[in-house]
Amino acid sequence: ELEAVYEEKNRGLDNDFNKEGEALGASLFPTHPYGTQSTIGTIEHLQNPSITEIKKYFTQYYVPNNVALCLSGDLDYDQTIRLIDKYFGDWQRKDVPVTKAPVEQPITAPILKEVVGPAAENVMIGFRLPGKATRDGLRLKMMDKILT
Repeated sequence: ELEAVYEEKNRGLDNDFNKEGEALGASLFPTHPYGTQSTIGTIEHLQNPSITEIKKYFTQYYVPNNVALCLSGDLDYDQTIRLIDKYFGDWQRKDVPVTKAPVEQPITAPILKEVVGPAAENVMIGFRLPGKATRDGLRLKMMDKILT
């Protein structure tokens, strides 16, 4: 499975849109996980995975009070409950560390990044916004709905 993830990462390295997105994230959020790590990880992490760290992460975060089980389709209710009990019935609740996002410094001037690749030229523009749960975030969501 690790080889499949590694290959997916390699394909992403060849994709200009992915490279642009990573450059944009790093520019807007230089200290936040949005800008410091990608979902799939770094080449270094994929080349040298620590089984100890993977198991530690799994044990710490894959707990019933930190997960959602979403099912859809034509399910047999009784059979589904039996399978859930079989595979998840022995899970025990655990305290999950609370993560606190770092506060970014204000952006005081335009940040320009150039990403070179084989795709056609394009421009990607991004803005750091206050968050979707804020009053401005709600206004921006409404504006997005009007403009799209």
